[in-house]
Amino acid sequence: GHMIKNGDCDAGASCGFCHLPHSKKVRLNKHQRQFLQSLDAGQKVAFIAPMILQKMEGFSEQVLLVEELKKALEKSERE
Repeated sequence: GHMIKNGDCDAGASCGFCHLPHSKKVRLNKHQRQFLQSLDAGQKVAFIAPMILQKMEGFSEQVLLVEELKKALEKSERE
């Protein structure tokens, strides 16, 4: 079955709800939203990229695997 805090979920595999714990969603205030909206695309990328790269540090091996899989799929589609 699918685990929940107090046991198994009765819906099993057909359950559409994730019972795993997640960190709280980050919500931007009005000033933060206005700041982000004022940036052009390049500035947004420069602002956000370091945060994304930091989060991806633990996934470097998985990212390489995904890239290799993409290349293999592209190659097989061409053949």
